[in-house]
Amino acid sequence: MKYFVFLSTSQRREQKQHIKEQSHSMESKKRAMALLMLDESNGKKPLPIKDIADQLDLSKRSIIRYRKRFTMSGDNLSSTLNRKSKAIEYR
Repeated sequence: MKYFVFLSTSQRREQKQHIKEQSHSMESKKRAMALLMLDESNGKKPLPIKDIADQLDLSKRSIIRYRKRFTMSGDNLSSTLNRKSKAIEYR
C-alpha cells in the first residue's frame, strides 16, 4: 500500500518553522524536510524517495516509514517529527 502526504498551508508553515528553530534535533529537522519533500498538495509530484534519502543522508526505508507514520497518524505532525518512544521495561 502506498501512502500519500498532503500538507495544509499551516502544516507546511509549521514544518518550515520547525526546521529553522535551534531547539530541535537534526534528526527531527530531517524528518520535517522529508515530509516537505514528500508533500503532494496542490498537484505537486514529490521527489523520488531515493533522491530524498540521498539529499538528507537517510535510508529509503526511513523515508517510507516517515510517510507511513504521518499518514497513519491522521496527519499528526508531532507524532511524525518526534522520536517514537520505546517501551522499556525496568525491573
